Amino acid sequence: MNSRSVLAGTFSLTPITSGPLGNTATGVSVADTLPAVFASVSGVTGGGSVTSGPPIVITWAVGALNAGTNQVLQFDATLNTPLANGTAVSNRATVRSDQTNPATTAPAALSVTSAPLFSTASAK
Repeated sequence: MNSRSVLAGTFSLTPITSGPLGNTATGVSVADTLPAVFASVSGVTGGGSVTSGPPIVITWAVGALNAGTNQVLQFDATLNTPLANGTAVSNRATVRSDQTNPATTAPAALSVTSAPLFSTASAK
């Protein structure tokens, strides 16, 4: 069976600072190590950089975020195929700042919907 890639979609990460107004989180960074089923990424926003894999790692140096503000970080991803129908794919990122311990995001999950691939051959 041939291996192909299919568009999984656009993923968004939104680090949000909380705390007293006037406080600023400094040294904010986000790292996303993608599971092995991810074939490639593109369309990385927010100045993110991509390290080819496996595994593929996307990192963003966000810098400073004032309390109550956020930064939307996005990327488009493709998955390696074939994947069985119903395969669950989960992704998490880690957010760091100078003021807090690293925090892991809630998982972003998707379920693969796949259809059989058919090919034909002619007899001569």
